Amino acid sequence: MIKAIYASNNKNQPTDMIEKYQKAEITLVPMHSGDMVLDSLSKTQYDLLITEDKLPDMSGKALIEKTTALNPFMNCAVISQLPHKLFHEKYEGLGVLMQLSPESGQDEAQKLMDYIKKVSGLLQKPKPRIKEV
Repeated sequence: MIKAIYASNNKNQPTDMIEKYQKAEITLVPMHSGDMVLDSLSKTQYDLLITEDKLPDMSGKALIEKTTALNPFMNCAVISQLPHKLFHEKYEGLGVLMQLSPESGQDEAQKLMDYIKKVSGLLQKPKPRIKEV
């Protein structure tokens, strides 16, 4: 199970979104400000940060920059309505796995999980091959 921070402006976390991500093996821990996320990251280990493009106290981009300064291997995704090209320009170089829609559902959650598995596979040491005689 992947443990993810969900940084959102919405203080009433939609339970249907939590359930959809739970089915994709991602547990969402809602937080409502960038400072709250950064404080929690200093105390608890998370596998993923999902942030909205704008939070009450900082932008999603600023939060990702601060998060990756604390943990360079943190996987990140952003909920944004920006057109794909503008999104790519804004977040280029930050290692954002994917752009999520505000109505993020089961398909996006599963796609995100698939990306995380691919990245995790790249970070693992390859198993030594045994030659057959």
